[in-house]
Amino acid sequence: MITILSKSGVTADMSFYCCDCGEFTTGKEVLDGASVYIVRKNLDDLTQSIWRCECCQDEWEDLERE
Repeated sequence: MITILSKSGVTADMSFYCCDCGEFTTGKEVLDGASVYIVRKNLDDLTQSIWRCECCQDEWEDLERE
Protein backbone atom coordinates (compact mmCIF):
# COMPACT_ATOMS: atom_id res chain seq x y z
CA MET A 1 0.00 0.00 0.00
CA ILE A 2 1.39 3.37 -1.05
CA THR A 3 1.10 6.17 1.52
CA ILE A 4 0.53 9.85 0.82
CA LEU A 5 3.02 12.20 2.45
CA SER A 6 1.28 14.34 5.05
CA LYS A 7 2.03 18.02 5.54
CA SER A 8 3.35 17.31 9.04
CA GLY A 9 7.09 17.92 9.14
CA VAL A 10 7.24 19.24 5.56
CA THR A 11 8.94 22.59 5.04
CA ALA A 12 8.72 24.82 1.97
CA ASP A 13 12.39 24.31 1.10
CA MET A 14 12.12 20.50 0.78
CA SER A 15 11.94 18.80 -2.61
CA PHE A 16 10.67 15.37 -3.56
CA TYR A 17 12.03 13.64 -6.69
CA CYS A 18 9.62 11.31 -8.50
CA CYS A 19 11.23 7.90 -9.05
CA ASP A 20 9.26 7.39 -12.27
CA CYS A 21 9.29 10.65 -14.24
CA GLY A 22 12.07 12.59 -12.49
CA GLU A 23 9.94 15.65 -11.73
CA PHE A 24 10.42 17.49 -8.47
CA THR A 25 7.58 18.48 -6.16
CA THR A 26 8.56 21.18 -3.69
CA GLY A 27 7.66 21.26 -0.04
CA LYS A 28 5.75 24.46 -0.75
CA GLU A 29 3.62 22.59 -3.30
CA VAL A 30 2.91 19.87 -0.73
CA LEU A 31 1.97 22.50 1.85
CA ASP A 32 -0.33 24.05 -0.78
CA GLY A 33 -2.10 20.72 -1.37
CA ALA A 34 -0.02 18.71 -3.87
CA SER A 35 0.21 14.99 -3.19
CA VAL A 36 3.46 13.04 -3.04
CA TYR A 37 3.39 9.29 -2.50
CA ILE A 38 5.93 7.36 -0.44
CA VAL A 39 7.06 4.33 -2.45
CA ARG A 40 9.75 3.23 0.01
CA LYS A 41 10.13 5.01 3.34
CA ASN A 42 13.55 5.71 4.82
CA LEU A 43 12.95 5.68 8.57
CA ASP A 44 16.29 7.32 9.35
CA ASP A 45 15.83 10.28 6.98
CA LEU A 46 12.42 10.86 5.43
CA THR A 47 13.90 13.10 2.74
CA GLN A 48 15.88 10.10 1.45
CA SER A 49 12.73 8.03 0.91
CA ILE A 50 11.65 7.04 -2.59
CA TRP A 51 8.80 9.20 -3.90
CA ARG A 52 6.24 9.20 -6.68
CA CYS A 53 4.35 12.25 -7.93
CA GLU A 54 0.57 12.33 -8.14
CA CYS A 55 0.46 11.92 -11.95
CA CYS A 56 2.69 8.84 -11.93
CA GLN A 57 0.78 7.36 -8.99
CA ASP A 58 -2.48 7.79 -10.92
CA GLU A 59 -0.92 5.93 -13.86
CA TRP A 60 0.21 3.09 -11.56
CA GLU A 61 -3.29 2.80 -10.10
CA ASP A 62 -4.82 2.75 -13.59
CA LEU A 63 -2.47 -0.09 -14.60
CA GLU A 64 -3.39 -2.07 -11.49
CA ARG A 65 -7.10 -1.80 -12.38
CA GLU A 66 -6.59 -3.21 -15.90
